[in-house]
Amino acid sequence: METLNLFSSLQFSYHVPSFKLADIILDNRDKDTFILYHPWSQTISEINYEDALIFKLYELEYPINKISEITNRPEVEILKLLRELEEELSALNPTEIHTFDTPLILMLLSDLRCNLRCRYCYTASGSYFTKTLSDKQVMDLETAKKALDIGIELGINQVHFFGGGEALLNFEIIKGLVKYAEAQNYPVVFAMITNGTKINKDFIEFVEQYKDIFNITVSIDGPKLIHDLNRNYPNGKGSFEDTLRGIEMLKERKLTFELQVTYPIEAEQFGYGPKEIANYLSTLSPFLIVKICDYHEQFNTGERPFHGMLGYLMMEYISDVFEKLKSTTPQYYDHNLAITLSYIARRATKLYPCPFSHFVTVLPDGKLLTCHMIVDYLLGTVNSSKTELLNKLKKAVEFNKKFSTLLDYHDFWHAGLQDICPSELFGGLTNVLTKTEKLRLSKFSKSMLEAYWDSVLFNVYKSYKENTLQKVYSNLEYFFETLYKQPRVQ
Repeated sequence: METLNLFSSLQFSYHVPSFKLADIILDNRDKDTFILYHPWSQTISEINYEDALIFKLYELEYPINKISEITNRPEVEILKLLRELEEELSALNPTEIHTFDTPLILMLLSDLRCNLRCRYCYTASGSYFTKTLSDKQVMDLETAKKALDIGIELGINQVHFFGGGEALLNFEIIKGLVKYAEAQNYPVVFAMITNGTKINKDFIEFVEQYKDIFNITVSIDGPKLIHDLNRNYPNGKGSFEDTLRGIEMLKERKLTFELQVTYPIEAEQFGYGPKEIANYLSTLSPFLIVKICDYHEQFNTGERPFHGMLGYLMMEYISDVFEKLKSTTPQYYDHNLAITLSYIARRATKLYPCPFSHFVTVLPDGKLLTCHMIVDYLLGTVNSSKTELLNKLKKAVEFNKKFSTLLDYHDFWHAGLQDICPSELFGGLTNVLTKTEKLRLSKFSKSMLEAYWDSVLFNVYKSYKENTLQKVYSNLEYFFETLYKQPRVQ
């Protein structure tokens, strides 16, 4: 039997979203409208029910003879239809391809300590890394300056203070490095994430001075009831009041900032889905980052206990975001969804599934990694030469290329919509690169991801049919221009 190339790469992958979600989101009771998504070209096409059924069965890896039995169509006819689809997909191409072959972002883990002990956090022990990886917990200014100098040589244009712990425990290095960049006339913008408890008058005055080049994200999980379930001080006291105080100081000075939510499993038990939390937080800032708590069995936290409920909650949230984006003045924006929709609007895609080769991460002692999640590949140190680092970065790009060939795109069709982390899923680059078999997702992870992305795809299609998609994109222009001072959508 003839071999098909379908699902051999992202270019030859496709996805037929859930028939049941079509019923719910599109009110598709008559089963007259189905869609097929092509991740390589970011194309959504209308297809009929008969073809959708065959394509879905093949995507789910049913053999041709079984598809023939279920659909009552001859095998030769099914193969002809699949070959025609393969030919159509081969002719579809994106208008932009992001290669991640040069570093753009310098990630400074300026302080590995944290004043909180969030129950779901990978730093629950109080420190991001063990001393076997970094000999110091707190970065000094000279190390930061060296890192910025070499980063500029490599071509970076963004610096993120990603504390690993709490970045504002080492506020002096933030002030010192921003002023150093200003004195050197370096063309960079800065960003930081903070738990908000250390925001004070000095920090506010500093941000006001550099607000055009300094972006802030504050972590808050919702109202006090939800936030204080997990985000506590070492003595067990909740941090909500201190975080809210910091946020109110930012609001009082009319500074722009994002709020990052780590949605915990307990919230649903108290009547809060992501939708309710987003609507509450939108009274503090319209710019939100909503992520589901990672699964940590030892802490009994994360997404695994949700099962089907999580899919429903995320579908409800995605639909609410789209409804907000169709209004004249959206109540809130979802950061991650904005990035995804900017890819779809521009028909942009990624050559590799993970952008780790886009990053240079600096540990407090001056060691350099790519991404902070990939701790098994050392680039060098702040004292390494540009040539040494470029060679290591080139090798990182080759690793990324190899990683992309190991994915089974029956599971990873959504690589065109989100990053696929080799460390989070497979324990690091070393583990991935020693594999010979294709990498698969667990059935649970696959179903959760598909529920989320199917909701996105159906809402894009629904907005298109309602002639409101252009309004969604126009509102996202405001999001990008406000936060990043540049358009990203059209």
